[in-house]
Amino acid sequence: MKKSPSIHLIIWPCIAGAFLSQTDSQLGGIIIAFGVGAILYGIYVHFHNKRISSRRSEFLKTVNKWR
Repeated sequence: MKKSPSIHLIIWPCIAGAFLSQTDSQLGGIIIAFGVGAILYGIYVHFHNKRISSRRSEFLKTVNKWR
């Protein structure tokens, strides 16, 4: 399983939010919320794409059988 390059876009806001929450709690909380939202969205997209690709491969197998 290869890691997508977008994982860094999720990790760094969380780290920045953790540091900022010590100084400015509201801004840090907002950044952490964005990070968590990005993680959940990434997980959803990952599983959704996996489901679509498996369906597509099954469809292509049946099409190749008909040919």
